[in-house]
Amino acid sequence: MPTLQQDKEPPPTGVFGKNRNGSCRGSGVVKKGRTGVRKTYQAGRFVANSPRTAFGWVATKATTSGSDCGVNWQEIMIVCTGASRGLANQRDGTAYGSFFVTSDDTVNPRKMAHEGKHADQALLPGAWLNYLVVEVASGGDSCNPYERAAGLSDGGYTPRPCWYGL
Repeated sequence: MPTLQQDKEPPPTGVFGKNRNGSCRGSGVVKKGRTGVRKTYQAGRFVANSPRTAFGWVATKATTSGSDCGVNWQEIMIVCTGASRGLANQRDGTAYGSFFVTSDDTVNPRKMAHEGKHADQALLPGAWLNYLVVEVASGGDSCNPYERAAGLSDGGYTPRPCWYGL
């Protein structure tokens, strides 16, 4: 006569329960969902920024030499690296909408996250004019509130005291 083994736990059913590593079942679906939402937003940002992006692309190609351009899929932005003169000589690079140009040969993920935040800022009404006024008034560098909002350390800035106390 067969005996019943009641000490074994029945296997979980559905999407609930625990995986072998202890994580909740279905947690990968949530992560993939967040990534999908983020990528959808970035693609929309790219389209909304297209006039600024086109300006940056044309101006860079007209004023720089030796740049190598491609798409950065982390932030869905066009990136030109290795630009030797022109628009790329402003500090460590310049973002125009969803376009980034730099004289560096490579761009790390933290820098791209910083530039992605600038692409978000470019969507604000009157962003370019406002940015220029703030840039002049703040003295540039780490005192610029746009740079602070994008993350100073990610952008390669060293924080310093500013005249407005932030």
